[in-house]
Amino acid sequence: MLVIFFMALTLRFALFPVDAPFPFITFAPATIICFYFLGIRAGIFIAGLSSVTTYYVFIAPHWVWSIKPEANVRVFGFFLCCILIGYIIRKLQHKQEILNNNFLNLKQSEQQYMKLLEDQTELISRLNADGSYIYVNEPFCRLFGVTREEMIGKVWHPIVWHEDVQIINEKLATLSRANPVVVIENRIVTVYGVRWAQFTNRGFFDRFGKLKEIQSVGRDINDQKLAEIKLQQLSSEQSIMLNNELVGIFKLQNKTIVWVNNAIPSLIGYEKKEIEGLGTRFLYPDDETYNKLGETAYPLLAAGKTYRSQQTLLKKNGERIWVDMHGASLPGNNNESLWIMIDLSALKKQREAIEAMAYHDVLTGLPNRLLLADRLEQALAHAKRNSKFVAVCYLDLDGFKPINDTYGHAAGDKLLAHIARCMQVATRSNDTVSRLGGDEFVILLTNLETIDEYKVVLDRVISAINQAVPIDADTEVFVTASIGISIYPSNSDNADSLLRFADEAMYVSKRSGRNCISLYQNTIN
Repeated sequence: MLVIFFMALTLRFALFPVDAPFPFITFAPATIICFYFLGIRAGIFIAGLSSVTTYYVFIAPHWVWSIKPEANVRVFGFFLCCILIGYIIRKLQHKQEILNNNFLNLKQSEQQYMKLLEDQTELISRLNADGSYIYVNEPFCRLFGVTREEMIGKVWHPIVWHEDVQIINEKLATLSRANPVVVIENRIVTVYGVRWAQFTNRGFFDRFGKLKEIQSVGRDINDQKLAEIKLQQLSSEQSIMLNNELVGIFKLQNKTIVWVNNAIPSLIGYEKKEIEGLGTRFLYPDDETYNKLGETAYPLLAAGKTYRSQQTLLKKNGERIWVDMHGASLPGNNNESLWIMIDLSALKKQREAIEAMAYHDVLTGLPNRLLLADRLEQALAHAKRNSKFVAVCYLDLDGFKPINDTYGHAAGDKLLAHIARCMQVATRSNDTVSRLGGDEFVILLTNLETIDEYKVVLDRVISAINQAVPIDADTEVFVTASIGISIYPSNSDNADSLLRFADEAMYVSKRSGRNCISLYQNTIN
């Protein structure tokens, strides 16, 4: 402190004469230096010492202690100015300390913030308005396999899947003061391949509203997005299935229709608005069918099982259709169930037609050999249980071949169809008339009380066959029949044997002059 004073005093003597017009010229800087570097007390002390020295030495009369009115004012003014300057310096120093502390705190906060950014798993980055990176954090670098230095100044386009660049640009273009945040889901090209990510982009604007910077926080949502896409696909597929035009679907609550799909109007003829809110009774042909289904199906649904059956439903126009019905209970406690129905009517008709072709003669519509064999087995089983007789009558038309050769196959077919109808009329309802092929027929007489009961039926058959048959407007033809008969249980209890025995008996009738009946003679024990 005194060193500074003596340096100022020395400079005063060295540079300026004692009576120089500015006596405080070197003491003022010395006082300021003391105030600044040594504090307020040192500054006041040097200011006082400089004032006394100047008063004694450098203000006339020099080197004399005397009353100097003008000097008193100058010295007091200097001292007061020094005190004021010292006060100002102290205040400035205090402000500087505050600024330094704030700067240090800000620096520390920035370091903590940067460390926090680096420790995050999110992809954090800052970009200029032109899309070039200002900052990227460590997780960002690891995911894309780059260094921070490589990314700074580069634009974001290369790390984004090329198909998503346009939509990202379009969404970023919507950033504004009124809409400062935009969330974008897009694909990115990472070291692990192409993955889905979600970026929350916040724009920062100047006072004129111009975009200056974008802060982006991203996270990997690949698994979630793929699951979401899969769910959307399933939902779309479900919607397609539910709203198909082929399979009818009802949603019921307490047996009341709450929703139907697009196939229902074409299935049953009702529009959606006509039946939603109605009970299901109107769908069934009678109360018995409706009640039986309810008693069978709903206990299964209540137990968490499914129900399936084929049912007859009524269309709006009264037509009956066959449906394959499948019901299942829906989750929850709302007594809701879902019923799926497929129209089987065409399939049923097709199946009936196929069965008719498989088991019936195409020309006459009579049962063929397959259906005859089945009915014969059933007839024998019934006869055995009820102690009845069964007659197997093998019939061959006499004179058919000459007619077929003379008048053609069309005439022959017409004759066979006519004979078939005649035999059906002549037999009983429980009997079976079948055609084996050509002009050979088998009549199965069942539930006979006595062996001779067959004679009454065959008399009617022969009488019907012997009638004239018109094959065109001017021509009538006549045929007769040779018939062989085997009896259950007299001749056999085996279906194939009975047919064979009846065939053999028929050939006996042929050899006996035709147009007659022969009974198989051999009997079994």
